[in-house]
Amino acid sequence: MTDQERKYTKPKFNSGWFKHQKTGAENPNWKGNKAKHSGLHCWIREHFTPESKCEICKRDNDGSTLFDWSNKDHKYSRDRNDWQHVCRKCHINYDIKHNVVKPGRKK
Repeated sequence: MTDQERKYTKPKFNSGWFKHQKTGAENPNWKGNKAKHSGLHCWIREHFTPESKCEICKRDNDGSTLFDWSNKDHKYSRDRNDWQHVCRKCHINYDIKHNVVKPGRKK
């Protein structure tokens, strides 16, 4: 391999480095309850175990339907009791019923 080729070769991921990263409140970028909507959803997906069925219509989570984590009171806390694992159809209907989105409009 020439010096020119070596210059543009991407370094391999060092798994040892990643193991020592600080997570949660130990990380200097931790925002806690001030995290944005998308950041909190990432945290929820990582820390909560998905249900095997939609918590509203009881449809099976067989992989053919999209499932979402939906916040019940729309205050976005990290409490599992404030979240429900639901199919996309129930999530949209839940948000419409609670005036989060208007019918026919995206969030």
